Amino acid sequence: MGMSAQSGKENNSRRTFKTAGTQFVDDFIYNPYKNTNLIELKVNAVKSLFENAIKSQENGDYDLSIEYTKRILKIVPDLSGAYGIMSVSYYRKGELINAYNTAFKAYNLDNSNKDWYDRVFYETQNLLVDLMKKGYYVDVQNIC
Repeated sequence: MGMSAQSGKENNSRRTFKTAGTQFVDDFIYNPYKNTNLIELKVNAVKSLFENAIKSQENGDYDLSIEYTKRILKIVPDLSGAYGIMSVSYYRKGELINAYNTAFKAYNLDNSNKDWYDRVFYETQNLLVDLMKKGYYVDVQNIC
């Protein structure tokens, strides 16, 4: 039967389907030297974002500094320096809980900023104690 069975005019139920289009094939096979500088591009991007985050922080634009550090963390998720900059920005914005959480992440990644972590930890602890003294137990419960 084959194709001749459906080629007649009496068979109007035949549907045509579009075949699959071309798909992405690893370009490395065809052009092995195209993306050799990808790591260099990422390093330069992270370096530029770090510089911008620090400049923004120094200029008092803490929201922009936090945004830059979030971009850094999308490229390199476990970079403790980015969490450290973000923590300082949150702290200077007055967001102590966020400052503590990001300082905690930075400290857990490489234990390098222990002094900063301790400072934020004790200030957060004092905030929670003050909230409990004032009877804001629900707030403390939500934070913890």
